[in-house]
Amino acid sequence: MRSWLMIAVAAGVLTSRLLGQATTPAAAAATITERDIRRRIDLIAADSMLGRATPSPELDRTAAYLAAEFRRLGLRTTVQRYPLQRRRLLPGRSTIAIAGPTATAALSLAADAAFMQGIVPDRPIGGPLVILGGQIDPAAIIPDSLTGRSVLWLADFSTEAAAARADAIGATLIKGKASLVLVAPNDPSLLAGLQVAQTAERVSPVGSAGLEFTVVVVSEAALARQIPALAPRLAAIRASTQTVTAAEPGFTAVASLVDSTVGTATAPNVIAVLPGRGAAAAEFVAFSAHFDHLGVAAGSPGDSVYNGADDNGSGTVGLLELARGFSRGPRPARSLLFVAVSGEEKGLWGSGYFTKHPTVPIDRIVADVNIDMIGRNWTDTVGAIGREHSDLGETLDRVAARHPELRMTPIGDVWPTEGRFYRSDHYNFARAGV
Repeated sequence: MRSWLMIAVAAGVLTSRLLGQATTPAAAAATITERDIRRRIDLIAADSMLGRATPSPELDRTAAYLAAEFRRLGLRTTVQRYPLQRRRLLPGRSTIAIAGPTATAALSLAADAAFMQGIVPDRPIGGPLVILGGQIDPAAIIPDSLTGRSVLWLADFSTEAAAARADAIGATLIKGKASLVLVAPNDPSLLAGLQVAQTAERVSPVGSAGLEFTVVVVSEAALARQIPALAPRLAAIRASTQTVTAAEPGFTAVASLVDSTVGTATAPNVIAVLPGRGAAAAEFVAFSAHFDHLGVAAGSPGDSVYNGADDNGSGTVGLLELARGFSRGPRPARSLLFVAVSGEEKGLWGSGYFTKHPTVPIDRIVADVNIDMIGRNWTDTVGAIGREHSDLGETLDRVAARHPELRMTPIGDVWPTEGRFYRSDHYNFARAGV
């Protein structure tokens, strides 16, 4: 648990520097104990919490616990609920049209394609076609070149390393704001499985919240049959030993997806404020963490609960411990905003809603320190993702240098090709200008 203590202390020291507060590391750490951290994680990540899926009764129980703890500490606390809709895709009425200069492929989601993830748009979406394939290096993809395009990604999931690289490629495509992503996998069984899964009831945010993208898997064989001239082109790109990002002149791809509304639901965010003192109290330093996880694996034998102790019981408890430490010390100059959000695992839903419907003026939030998965860190370093996007990286280095007793060296993103900056809730704060 040493890394827990050091990370919590480091966050306290960093914030004391941001706020001009004289709290010492020892004082900040005094209320944070291994025993209390373990007790809280055991509660949040217990089997009885069934993985805290968004939405679920267990997620609501977690939100009620967080709100009660924040209030017990004397913080001004709000439970913010955002609207969700329960929907079901209609595969027989959903199609992908890929049109070329001499032929058009019409792929039905009931036969030759399947919805994979993201949103089902209420109108046809698509654009000029770009084919992505070969031995893809995610760093070689220029995200801005994909904006407004339909990307046909000749994906490789054949090995564990290839699947990990595919995660990084997917994150880059989301960053690029491609209009539509069509995945042509090298494993046909993926399409068959998704065609079954796509008919299940699906939950999505109402309106604009979180990451907005649409990903559909298509049959490369069906596409080649319907547009024979495209077949050798696809084969050559897939066999390339380089990253190929090829705009196809005269080709467009458009998805027309249809679903039905089954019902509605809501999910919680929990926001707590520790007021600052004096004129600077009108500004806020935010600490954020998501408290949802993946729920239960349907049909899985044995232990089917995704407990989420590290992801993100650890960050959630870190949020509570920071709130407790600061609430028992001298009031900081700026106010502190503790934002516990849900829906992160579904596409950053809760933070997307909060940054669009903030409980304090968004332009008064001067910084966000997002806490995600701090339960399995090294004992002498802490990864600070996004440090290069503001002067917080310099502040962090300066504070760590002045406090060698922490024995905690801040470093940057160890896995930059995985696109982690775009995959947790700090990204929505960044999008909002924080």
